[in-house]
Amino acid sequence: MNAFKLWLATIALIASAFALWEWIVPARSTLEFLVGRPSSIIDAARQDLINERLIGRLIYTIFNAVIGLLIGLAFGYLCGMSVALSKSYERIISPVFNTLSVIPLFAVGPLTIFMFGNGAISKIFLSALAVAFLSIALTYQYVRSTPAHLREAVLIQSGSHRAVVRHVDAPFAFLKLLTNLRSLFGMAVGGAIIGEFLGATNGIGQYIVIAEGLFDVNRIWVGIFALSAATILIGSGFAIIERAAHNRL
Repeated sequence: MNAFKLWLATIALIASAFALWEWIVPARSTLEFLVGRPSSIIDAARQDLINERLIGRLIYTIFNAVIGLLIGLAFGYLCGMSVALSKSYERIISPVFNTLSVIPLFAVGPLTIFMFGNGAISKIFLSALAVAFLSIALTYQYVRSTPAHLREAVLIQSGSHRAVVRHVDAPFAFLKLLTNLRSLFGMAVGGAIIGEFLGATNGIGQYIVIAEGLFDVNRIWVGIFALSAATILIGSGFAIIERAAHNRL
Protein backbone atom coordinates (compact mmCIF):
# COMPACT_ATOMS: atom_id res chain seq x y z
CA MET A 1 0.00 0.00 0.00
CA ASN A 2 2.84 2.39 0.80
CA ALA A 3 4.36 1.76 -2.62
CA PHE A 4 0.97 2.35 -4.24
CA LYS A 5 0.57 5.66 -2.39
CA LEU A 6 4.06 6.65 -3.45
CA TRP A 7 3.21 5.99 -7.10
CA LEU A 8 0.00 8.02 -6.76
CA ALA A 9 1.90 10.90 -5.18
CA THR A 10 4.50 10.80 -7.97
CA ILE A 11 1.84 10.77 -10.69
CA ALA A 12 -0.02 13.61 -8.99
CA LEU A 13 3.16 15.68 -8.75
CA ILE A 14 4.01 15.14 -12.43
CA ALA A 15 0.43 15.92 -13.50
CA SER A 16 0.47 19.10 -11.42
CA ALA A 17 3.77 20.19 -12.99
CA PHE A 18 2.41 19.65 -16.50
CA ALA A 19 -0.84 21.46 -15.65
CA LEU A 20 1.14 24.43 -14.33
CA TRP A 21 3.33 24.37 -17.45
CA GLU A 22 0.22 24.35 -19.69
CA TRP A 23 -1.32 27.23 -17.74
CA ILE A 24 1.80 29.42 -17.67
CA VAL A 25 2.69 29.12 -21.39
CA PRO A 26 0.16 30.85 -23.67
CA ALA A 27 -0.77 29.11 -26.92
CA ARG A 28 1.09 30.26 -30.07
CA SER A 29 3.32 32.61 -28.12
CA THR A 30 7.04 33.32 -28.11
CA LEU A 31 7.29 31.45 -24.82
CA GLU A 32 5.72 28.35 -26.39
CA PHE A 33 8.23 28.58 -29.24
CA LEU A 34 11.08 28.58 -26.70
CA VAL A 35 9.94 26.02 -24.09
CA GLY A 36 7.04 24.16 -25.70
CA ARG A 37 3.62 23.39 -24.29
CA PRO A 38 2.29 20.05 -22.96
CA SER A 39 -0.76 20.04 -25.26
CA SER A 40 1.45 20.72 -28.30
CA ILE A 41 3.94 18.06 -27.16
CA ILE A 42 1.14 15.50 -26.85
CA ASP A 43 -0.17 16.43 -30.31
CA ALA A 44 3.32 16.05 -31.85
CA ALA A 45 3.79 12.71 -30.12
CA ARG A 46 0.40 11.49 -31.37
CA GLN A 47 1.26 12.42 -34.96
CA ASP A 48 4.65 10.70 -34.87
CA LEU A 49 3.22 7.61 -33.21
CA ILE A 50 0.63 7.33 -35.98
CA ASN A 51 3.16 7.65 -38.80
CA GLU A 52 5.64 5.42 -36.91
CA ARG A 53 8.42 8.01 -36.97
CA LEU A 54 8.94 7.69 -33.22
CA ILE A 55 8.65 4.01 -32.25
CA GLY A 56 11.09 2.72 -34.86
CA ARG A 57 13.74 5.26 -33.86
CA LEU A 58 13.24 4.49 -30.18
CA ILE A 59 13.59 0.74 -30.73
CA TYR A 60 16.76 1.35 -32.78
CA THR A 61 18.39 3.37 -29.97
CA ILE A 62 17.39 0.99 -27.17
CA PHE A 63 18.49 -2.08 -29.14
CA ASN A 64 21.94 -0.58 -29.79
CA ALA A 65 22.23 0.42 -26.13
CA VAL A 66 21.34 -3.09 -24.91
CA ILE A 67 23.87 -4.72 -27.25
CA GLY A 68 26.49 -2.20 -26.16
CA LEU A 69 25.63 -2.89 -22.53
CA LEU A 70 26.16 -6.63 -22.93
CA ILE A 71 29.46 -6.20 -24.80
CA GLY A 72 30.77 -3.58 -22.38
CA LEU A 73 29.69 -5.63 -19.39
CA ALA A 74 31.43 -8.79 -20.64
CA PHE A 75 34.61 -6.94 -21.64
CA GLY A 76 34.72 -4.97 -18.39
CA TYR A 77 34.15 -8.06 -16.27
CA LEU A 78 36.89 -10.07 -17.96
CA CYS A 79 39.40 -7.20 -17.86
CA GLY A 80 38.51 -6.34 -14.28
CA MET A 81 39.01 -9.94 -13.20
CA SER A 82 42.37 -10.10 -15.00
CA VAL A 83 43.62 -6.90 -13.40
CA ALA A 84 42.39 -7.84 -9.92
CA LEU A 85 43.87 -11.35 -9.96
CA SER A 86 47.25 -10.55 -11.48
CA LYS A 87 49.69 -8.05 -9.99
CA SER A 88 51.59 -7.97 -13.29
CA TYR A 89 48.45 -7.04 -15.22
CA GLU A 90 47.55 -4.50 -12.55
CA ARG A 91 50.89 -2.72 -12.86
CA ILE A 92 50.76 -2.70 -16.67
CA ILE A 93 47.08 -2.22 -17.49
CA SER A 94 45.77 -0.08 -14.62
CA PRO A 95 47.60 3.13 -15.68
CA VAL A 96 46.28 2.67 -19.22
CA PHE A 97 42.68 2.23 -18.10
CA ASN A 98 42.96 5.11 -15.63
CA THR A 99 44.16 7.38 -18.43
CA LEU A 100 41.53 6.27 -20.95
CA SER A 101 38.68 6.47 -18.43
CA VAL A 102 39.10 10.23 -17.93
CA ILE A 103 38.72 11.00 -21.66
CA PRO A 104 35.18 12.38 -22.26
CA LEU A 105 33.07 10.05 -24.38
CA PHE A 106 31.93 12.98 -26.50
CA ALA A 107 35.55 13.62 -27.49
CA VAL A 108 35.94 10.03 -28.74
CA GLY A 109 32.64 10.16 -30.64
CA PRO A 110 33.84 11.88 -33.84
CA LEU A 111 36.70 9.39 -34.19
CA THR A 112 34.27 6.52 -33.72
CA ILE A 113 31.93 7.90 -36.38
CA PHE A 114 34.91 8.34 -38.73
CA MET A 115 36.06 4.74 -38.16
CA PHE A 116 32.72 2.89 -38.13
CA GLY A 117 30.37 5.23 -40.02
CA ASN A 118 26.91 6.55 -39.14
CA GLY A 119 25.33 3.11 -38.70
CA ALA A 120 24.58 0.96 -35.69
CA ILE A 121 28.17 -0.27 -35.16
CA SER A 122 29.43 3.13 -34.03
CA LYS A 123 26.51 3.51 -31.58
CA ILE A 124 27.07 0.03 -30.14
CA PHE A 125 30.79 0.77 -29.79
CA LEU A 126 30.17 4.01 -27.90
CA SER A 127 27.60 2.29 -25.66
CA ALA A 128 30.04 -0.52 -24.90
CA LEU A 129 32.83 1.98 -24.26
CA ALA A 130 30.64 3.93 -21.83
CA VAL A 131 29.92 0.74 -19.88
CA ALA A 132 33.32 -0.97 -20.09
CA PHE A 133 35.46 1.34 -17.97
CA LEU A 134 32.99 1.47 -15.10
CA SER A 135 32.56 -2.32 -15.30
CA ILE A 136 36.33 -2.77 -15.06
CA ALA A 137 36.55 -0.54 -12.00
CA LEU A 138 33.56 -2.19 -10.29
CA THR A 139 34.78 -5.73 -11.01
CA TYR A 140 38.25 -4.89 -9.68
CA GLN A 141 36.72 -3.43 -6.53
CA TYR A 142 34.38 -6.38 -5.98
CA VAL A 143 37.13 -8.99 -6.39
CA ARG A 144 39.24 -7.16 -3.84
CA SER A 145 36.28 -6.99 -1.44
CA THR A 146 35.36 -10.69 -1.63
CA PRO A 147 34.71 -11.93 1.94
CA ALA A 148 37.87 -13.51 3.30
CA HIS A 149 36.02 -16.32 5.10
CA LEU A 150 34.58 -17.59 1.79
CA ARG A 151 38.03 -17.73 0.24
CA GLU A 152 39.47 -19.50 3.25
CA ALA A 153 36.67 -22.08 3.28
CA VAL A 154 37.20 -23.02 -0.37
CA LEU A 155 40.99 -22.96 0.03
CA ILE A 156 40.82 -25.36 2.97
CA GLN A 157 38.57 -27.76 1.07
CA SER A 158 40.36 -27.72 -2.27
CA GLY A 159 43.82 -26.39 -1.50
CA SER A 160 43.79 -24.59 -4.86
CA HIS A 161 43.81 -20.86 -5.54
CA ARG A 162 42.26 -21.57 -8.93
CA ALA A 163 39.24 -23.09 -7.18
CA VAL A 164 38.96 -19.96 -5.03
CA VAL A 165 38.82 -17.83 -8.16
CA ARG A 166 36.34 -20.14 -9.89
CA HIS A 167 33.97 -20.70 -6.95
CA VAL A 168 34.29 -17.46 -4.97
CA ASP A 169 35.95 -14.48 -6.64
CA ALA A 170 34.44 -14.81 -10.12
CA PRO A 171 30.78 -15.45 -9.13
CA PHE A 172 30.88 -12.91 -6.28
CA ALA A 173 32.20 -10.15 -8.55
CA PHE A 174 29.73 -11.09 -11.32
CA LEU A 175 26.71 -11.01 -9.02
CA LYS A 176 27.81 -7.71 -7.50
CA LEU A 177 28.27 -6.30 -11.00
CA LEU A 178 24.72 -7.32 -11.89
CA THR A 179 23.41 -5.20 -9.01
CA ASN A 180 24.50 -2.14 -11.03
CA LEU A 181 22.65 -3.01 -14.24
CA ARG A 182 20.33 -0.01 -14.24
CA SER A 183 23.19 2.46 -13.83
CA LEU A 184 25.22 0.69 -16.50
CA PHE A 185 22.24 0.65 -18.86
CA GLY A 186 21.80 4.39 -18.37
CA MET A 187 25.43 4.88 -19.39
CA ALA A 188 24.91 2.65 -22.44
CA VAL A 189 21.91 4.73 -23.53
CA GLY A 190 23.99 7.86 -23.06
CA GLY A 191 26.73 6.44 -25.29
CA ALA A 192 24.23 5.57 -28.03
CA ILE A 193 22.64 9.03 -27.89
CA ILE A 194 26.03 10.76 -28.11
CA GLY A 195 26.75 8.73 -31.24
CA GLU A 196 23.39 9.69 -32.74
CA PHE A 197 23.95 13.37 -31.96
CA LEU A 198 27.27 13.28 -33.80
CA GLY A 199 26.05 11.37 -36.83
CA ALA A 200 23.30 8.85 -37.47
CA THR A 201 20.88 7.49 -40.03
CA ASN A 202 18.30 6.50 -37.41
CA GLY A 203 17.57 6.66 -33.70
CA ILE A 204 15.89 8.92 -31.17
CA GLY A 205 19.04 11.06 -30.98
CA GLN A 206 18.72 11.84 -34.69
CA TYR A 207 15.02 12.58 -34.12
CA ILE A 208 16.00 15.20 -31.52
CA VAL A 209 18.72 16.67 -33.76
CA ILE A 210 16.27 17.00 -36.68
CA ALA A 211 13.72 18.70 -34.38
CA GLU A 212 16.44 21.07 -33.19
CA GLY A 213 17.33 21.97 -36.78
CA LEU A 214 13.66 22.74 -37.47
CA PHE A 215 13.33 24.78 -34.23
CA ASP A 216 10.60 22.34 -33.16
CA VAL A 217 10.95 22.41 -29.38
CA ASN A 218 7.83 20.28 -28.88
CA ARG A 219 9.38 17.36 -30.77
CA ILE A 220 12.61 17.80 -28.84
CA TRP A 221 10.55 17.24 -25.69
CA VAL A 222 8.82 14.25 -27.36
CA GLY A 223 12.22 12.66 -27.97
CA ILE A 224 13.38 13.34 -24.42
CA PHE A 225 10.20 12.01 -22.81
CA ALA A 226 10.04 8.94 -25.06
CA LEU A 227 13.66 8.05 -24.34
CA SER A 228 13.18 8.60 -20.59
CA ALA A 229 10.05 6.43 -20.51
CA ALA A 230 11.73 3.61 -22.45
CA THR A 231 14.83 3.77 -20.24
CA ILE A 232 12.71 3.62 -17.07
CA LEU A 233 10.68 0.70 -18.46
CA ILE A 234 13.76 -1.32 -19.46
CA GLY A 235 15.42 -0.35 -16.18
CA SER A 236 12.48 -1.84 -14.30
CA GLY A 237 13.22 -5.16 -16.00
CA PHE A 238 16.87 -4.88 -15.02
CA ALA A 239 15.77 -4.15 -11.45
CA ILE A 240 14.38 -7.70 -11.28
CA ILE A 241 17.80 -9.07 -12.26
CA GLU A 242 19.46 -6.77 -9.71
CA ARG A 243 17.23 -8.05 -6.90
CA ALA A 244 17.84 -11.67 -7.90
CA ALA A 245 21.61 -11.10 -7.92
CA HIS A 246 21.43 -9.34 -4.57
CA ASN A 247 19.48 -12.22 -3.05
CA ARG A 248 22.14 -14.70 -4.22
CA LEU A 249 24.92 -12.81 -2.45
